[in-house]
Order: sequence, then C-alpha cells, then structure tokens
Amino acid sequence: MNVIDLYNKHIKKDIETKLLYQTYAKLTKDEIDLMIDTLITDTESDEDIKTDIILYLALFSYASGEYLPHRLYDYLLDNNIFYYGEMYLRADEKTAIKLIDILINKTNIKVLPENYINHILCAISRIPCEASKNFLIESSKEPLPNWAKSLYILPIEYAAYVGGWCIDDEGNIQKLFSENVQAFQSCEKKSDSSEAPFKLLEERCDFCGRHLISMFDEKEKLATCPNCTFSFQTIFTKRENNKITWHNKNRLCDILVERPEQLSKDDISDETTKMMFDCDYILIPLKEKRNATYTAHQFAEISRTQIGGMPTAINDIKYPNCPDCGKKMHFYAQFAMEDVQEYGNGLYYFFVCNHCNTVACNYDQS
Repeated sequence: MNVIDLYNKHIKKDIETKLLYQTYAKLTKDEIDLMIDTLITDTESDEDIKTDIILYLALFSYASGEYLPHRLYDYLLDNNIFYYGEMYLRADEKTAIKLIDILINKTNIKVLPENYINHILCAISRIPCEASKNFLIESSKEPLPNWAKSLYILPIEYAAYVGGWCIDDEGNIQKLFSENVQAFQSCEKKSDSSEAPFKLLEERCDFCGRHLISMFDEKEKLATCPNCTFSFQTIFTKRENNKITWHNKNRLCDILVERPEQLSKDDISDETTKMMFDCDYILIPLKEKRNATYTAHQFAEISRTQIGGMPTAINDIKYPNCPDCGKKMHFYAQFAMEDVQEYGNGLYYFFVCNHCNTVACNYDQS
C-alpha cells in the first residue's frame, strides 16, 4: 500500500485499525512528508478524520526524526486545532511559543473553539521545553491571569497530569516516564491451567481485608488491592527485603470514605480478586521496538500492557506524590484488562519512587 492509498483508506475509514500503528511506524521520511502535504492541501475531507491521521503520525512515525515538520503544526495552529493534545508530542519549542501567544493574545483565532483554554494548555504541556516550563510557572503565580481563574487546577499542574514531566529541585525539566518500553501481547490460553498474569499474595489490604495481588512477574514487585483500586483509591506498597508489604501511610480517598460498604470486613469474599484471575488470555513479551509515545492516546488501537513508555491518558494521569519523600513518583508500568479479558475494561497504572522503594497503583476507565 503506497502512502496515498493509506491516506485515502484512512479518510474513508476503510482500513483495518488493529495493526494500523505498524503501517505508520514503517513510513519513510519521504512518505511522511507526502502524507503531510496531502493532508494540508486536502480541502474536502472531514477535519476530524484528518486529525486522526495527524495523531497517528505524532504517535508512531519517527523516520523524520524527533520532531515532525513545522508546516504540520502551522497547519494545526492556522486552523485553531488544539485537540487532541497528543498531536503536539512531536512539536518543538517554536510551536510552544506560538501556542502561548495564541492563549495570551488570541493571535490568529477566528472562532474560539469550545474549551480552547484547556485544550491549548494540554498542547503546551505536551511540549516539555523552557518556554512551556516558564509560561506554566508564571501563569500559576498570584494574581492569576484572568484566563486561568476558571481552571480546576493551576497551569503548572498540567505539566505532570497531562505532559508527564515536572520541575526538579534545580529547576530543570524532568520526565516522569521511561523512554525504554517492554510491551506485552495477548496470547490464547492453551489450557485452563495456563499461568495467569497475576499472583495472589499473603499480604492483605488494611482497608478491606482482601488479598493484594501482584501483576506482571515476580521480579517487578508491582501489587495492589483490586477491590479498593477499582474504587479509584491509590494504593501504596513498599518493596522491602524482596517482598511486597502494605504501606502504613495509605489514606482513604473520599470515594471510599463515602462508601463504607466497599470496605466491609464482615464478609471478605474476595470476589473482585477472583474476577481478576478469570482470564481469557495470557500475556507474553512483545519483540517489536516501541517508542514511548505509542500508547499515549486512548483511541489509537494498540495493546497497552507495558513496562515503561508513556501512560495511556483515559483522563488526566494522576502521578502520586511519594508518601515518604513527597516527590512526584515516576510512571513505571500499566496493565490493561482488555489484554487479558475479552470484555475487560480499564487500566491499572503503577508508579515508583526508587529512592524510597515505594510503589503506587491507581486505576482509571473510560
């Protein structure tokens, strides 16, 4: 399939999406350039589908280098297209400066898109550079600029929640994820005795009394209480003496405080835990090389269980603060239930503080 055929098939949605990311990953620099030129000059196709094409280029097409060409981002800005923010993962500082100018001065905005402030902030935070850092810091100081007063969080918080980076003690940008990725793929179970990707631990949850379970393999030491995490409670554990233990600084979230029935220890049935082990598939390591951006967007079809890389943002990613040292924890791995269960839903995110040997897990779903 040549690049024009790929473009036309994508525009018409007449394309197999399951392995579409591999096709985009194989595009050469010349093919990427042709795809971008075709997209920019195409005045008839649906803009939403063209946005999907740009998203796939940003996530998967690296033959042109770390950054995608400026003319692609000029096209987005000229047409006031700021959503999806992940399209800007491959933009450079020049584009960040233009986005900042649009937000402050409303330069080139013809018709204000709905929720444009949030969308532009998401795009800026996806470009970790000095311009983005300084702008988000200054915009978070009192008195807040008028455009920031209606936000639910301070502009600087977009850096971690959306962009996956923070500012360290020396004022430098620090990524909160690893560029090295080990992905996994689903594999048909050969028998009922095939090993599930979970292990039941003796350690129990202090909140609900159920067993903790570990995910991936023994050496990763990643565990949580599926009952409480499923209720959007962040669970902290410690890696101590080659074991996983409950962290004594766990604190109940508001949701579980308001739902004490979820924490009843009168009848510990472990039903949620048992459901975790009802797997249709097992997982095996994937041999293909992946870039960190591959799983950054929830609507790009790809297997999502992995160690390293960027987490899949169903909503904003909640990077916890380490309960021991107070610093932002780094994203370490994510486990997608759809990769092991036919009707599985949601992602378990794991974060680590290597300095304190602390692990955190939280959950999100669409």
